[in-house]
Amino acid sequence: MTGSNSVNVFLGLGLPWVIAVIWEAGTSADIKGYESSTYFVPSLTLGFSVMVFVIVSVIAFIILLIRR
Repeated sequence: MTGSNSVNVFLGLGLPWVIAVIWEAGTSADIKGYESSTYFVPSLTLGFSVMVFVIVSVIAFIILLIRR
């Protein structure tokens, strides 16, 4: 069960990221003809994502404690 969850997380998060990086690197070219990597994730969205995760996980733990 744990191995299955790990594979789901690694493929579910890693595979789309790798595809996006390869896609962006293949479609962008520098003036000199060299490929340049333009794919990036803005760091401003990380704080929001972490806060949403923390809030949802705290609510989930509270529900689990109440149902116990």
